[in-house]
Amino acid sequence: MPSTAAAAGAARLGAVTVATSAAESIVAVARIRTAIVSLPRGVKGAEVSASPHDK
Repeated sequence: MPSTAAAAGAARLGAVTVATSAAESIVAVARIRTAIVSLPRGVKGAEVSASPHDK
């Protein structure tokens, strides 16, 4: 029965890996959203007015 134990161990390891990567991507998305929200509004306005189509 060692193969069954090995399979169970591999399944557990896979589940932990998936859970960890999911948690990391949630944190990454939250950081990106925070960075976008915290951008100064002046910078966003400057980017819009700097476009050649506005002139």
